[in-house]
Amino acid sequence: RVSYTQPFLVPKNVTLRWQFRVALMDIGFAVRLRIQGDGGASEVDVFASQRYAAGVTVRGEWTPSDDAAIILVFDNSYSIFRQKTVAFS
Repeated sequence: RVSYTQPFLVPKNVTLRWQFRVALMDIGFAVRLRIQGDGGASEVDVFASQRYAAGVTVRGEWTPSDDAAIILVFDNSYSIFRQKTVAFS
């Protein structure tokens, strides 16, 4: 699998928090906002993709000002031949 996505519907003024750690190597991570438009859905980066090294616990949070569809993206597209183990909550 090249990437794993985890969608969340986050109500207005409710904080979405995440925490993860990759066991070996590194992993790309991004947070995206899905916007529904007349031509279909599009996604906008809330936190642009960044690579995180193994052994580092990454924590973050985001609070929308309106109801929002948020996508957490774990991206391994730059290393498709090496599987990654990620623990997240």
